[in-house]
Amino acid sequence: MGFGLLCVGYMTLLLFRVIPIEPIGFYLMTTALDKLEKQNAAFRPAKYAAGALFFESIFGAFLWIERHSDSFLPFSVPEWADTVEQGLYYTGLFLFSILLFRGIRAISEQVGYTRGKNGARMLTVTACVFAVGELLSFIPALRPYLSLPLILFQLLFTVGTLWLLFSCYRMIVNDDMLEKEERKYREFLEKNGKKPKIQKNERKKHENTFRARKGK
Repeated sequence: MGFGLLCVGYMTLLLFRVIPIEPIGFYLMTTALDKLEKQNAAFRPAKYAAGALFFESIFGAFLWIERHSDSFLPFSVPEWADTVEQGLYYTGLFLFSILLFRGIRAISEQVGYTRGKNGARMLTVTACVFAVGELLSFIPALRPYLSLPLILFQLLFTVGTLWLLFSCYRMIVNDDMLEKEERKYREFLEKNGKKPKIQKNERKKHENTFRARKGK
């Protein structure tokens, strides 16, 4: 459905730019969000934000390579370019996170996945708190006290977002996925000499295609 690919792409952010593989991650996330947009239009702004970050992260990777190897350019890249690039990246990442959580809230409400909706709301607030902390860190007197807490906060936020995406991957399914699982379950019961339960109500095709798993 798209959440699996979104998880894989988001995992690249766990490296915190130690290695410049963000372009791969944002490409995967843009592709995943394009699929999710077909199920809920609320993912469209997040898709555009991921696409913009894809190009921005290419610029960041270019600067990283230039700084960590012998300069291969006929001109020198000014030092302030790194500051500008980091500002663009983290601003874009904040906006992308807000738009992503907006899409998750919308599809969670669509299918009745309460935990997904609540998790997206909580992480939206967390992203805003982190942004305020980053702005306060520009105050010289506060910077020494905020540096380590913000690093830990960013790690927890990234892991929390990844967990939310994984929970959506597990819990938000379509009829085809459920039918495949039920078919495998029936085959397992028949193979072990047990009679599968007969479903009282058949799901109607092309109606409420996506849903949350029962009991969650």
